[in-house]
Amino acid sequence: MQVDSLLACMLTSCLAACGGQSIELDKRHEGGPASADSATFLANQDMARSVLVDDTRVYWTTAMLSEPGPSSRGSLRSCLKDACADSIITYSTRAYEVGRPTPDEPFLAVALDAQVIYWMQYEEGSFESIRSCPVTGCKTPSIVVPEVYGSGALAVRDGYVYWISLVDDALLRCPVAGCSVPTPVALGVKGGIEAALAVDEQYVYWASGPALQRVKNDGSRAPETLGAVPDGISRSSLALTLTINDTHIFCAQQYEGRIFSCPLSGCDSATLLSDKEVMPTALFADAEHAYWISAPQAGEPRLGTLRGIELGGGEGAVDVHQAQNLFEVSPQAIASDATHVYWVASGLPNDDGGFRQATIFRQPK
Repeated sequence: MQVDSLLACMLTSCLAACGGQSIELDKRHEGGPASADSATFLANQDMARSVLVDDTRVYWTTAMLSEPGPSSRGSLRSCLKDACADSIITYSTRAYEVGRPTPDEPFLAVALDAQVIYWMQYEEGSFESIRSCPVTGCKTPSIVVPEVYGSGALAVRDGYVYWISLVDDALLRCPVAGCSVPTPVALGVKGGIEAALAVDEQYVYWASGPALQRVKNDGSRAPETLGAVPDGISRSSLALTLTINDTHIFCAQQYEGRIFSCPLSGCDSATLLSDKEVMPTALFADAEHAYWISAPQAGEPRLGTLRGIELGGGEGAVDVHQAQNLFEVSPQAIASDATHVYWVASGLPNDDGGFRQATIFRQPK
């Protein structure tokens, strides 16, 4: 795996555009240089969590503090890869309000399809909604599903959104144009708060107990097992870390520190890719590589490492990039395009105890 240096993309103060309006960011925490690391793409993002990319833009979410103040809001944003500071779009902002229950992470999951961005966000009343907006921005996001009790897993493909309902123990879907009553795709699917889903042109994939599962997108067939994973997926009923590329499905045993793959055509037992990881929480695969983040070790500094493996051969898993003072990792913390891999790391609180700043890194493949 080739790991090269990258010119810094150090950003200065900027405005976030949303539906033709400008939202001024808190000047202490806007995009700007936070380190001399040449892989830094965007720094000083309040508790940034998820990252996605398409051909031209990078998308990310930020969390918020549960107290009044300049950073008491979470946002879903994007910017152009080559001109981020001048092109930030804010699709949705959730503000903390005294007396109203608002979680620190208002955006549970994000997905892209056909130049539209979709997300699952918390609503007042302990449920979520699924919303959408063209990637070029919108004044008012569309409500796809007004009320869901989701696992935090969201997938979109060919005109449908998919999620796991914690109330129904079911994999559900809805047309992207919207619906009030979703259609069950598979029943008996139990998910944790941050379960993982993947979808391609034929199937929806997930991991449950000791096996990798799939079902036809329209639910026309019963779910089937793709392959077994030795010792089960993790200690939870579904994997937090699961992804697919065009040929394989990948998953992680978090507590055992192992990464597996299985052909989408099926396997008797999943193939072990690495068994030397530390609580891998995020997992992403493209045609050439699989990437994951090994969680930080105790001590100072708390180092978290982006790890990767070249698929189809190579030298095995290697370190791609390391971040100091890594505090926590989101399941959607890695994405890639044809030339780079992107990952987001949320750091330790500032000296004032307020902000957990995060950095989005960009590293050549």
